[in-house]
Amino acid sequence: AEDHPAAGCDEAVAAQAASLLRRRFPSCVELIGKLLDCRQPLPQIQCHAAGRVLPAPPHRLLVVREGGRVVAAALLLHVAPRRRQSDDTRFSQTTLFAVDESEERRRIGHSLVAYSKLCCARAQSRRLLIMSSGNRFWRNPRFGLGDISAADPMVGRRFDPWTQPCAYLGFDLGGAAGSSTDADAYLRPCRRSLSEVRARTAKRA
Repeated sequence: AEDHPAAGCDEAVAAQAASLLRRRFPSCVELIGKLLDCRQPLPQIQCHAAGRVLPAPPHRLLVVREGGRVVAAALLLHVAPRRRQSDDTRFSQTTLFAVDESEERRRIGHSLVAYSKLCCARAQSRRLLIMSSGNRFWRNPRFGLGDISAADPMVGRRFDPWTQPCAYLGFDLGGAAGSSTDADAYLRPCRRSLSEVRARTAKRA
């Protein structure tokens, strides 16, 4: 798995990731283009949480590649604390997440979820927010996600470009982001999960 800036990413990687995301989210073609656009000034996107148009926030593009081909992609946004707020309010959110149709049921999505958590801990985020359209993929108990109330302050600060209602799920990173020692302890199982997926994939090949 790889972590790139969504705007200004390697053109070949960005093009493949955009193609995958557009296939899986055909109603979001324009939005995906804006989130991966590195031109200045930044494209403007309607944020329904803020109730106004905002500059496209700087997402990270996470991808899984096999044989040079992007088989899974996610757009991850790290949200810093507001002025005078503590670091405990720092969180990350997945704005888009997709696995190639031909690669489903190979646990590639599971590895990308694990890698997303790893990236969140590296960014010192305390929580991960998932905005789900209801896909049962996110209900896998191995992910450790729980329902989050719409009244949660994290939900109020989300970047939300969706017109349709979403279900809010979250993962508490706890103290993992608090120190390098704690982070290493948290990241080890994430790396192990990725290693197990790679090993199973290699055996099938």
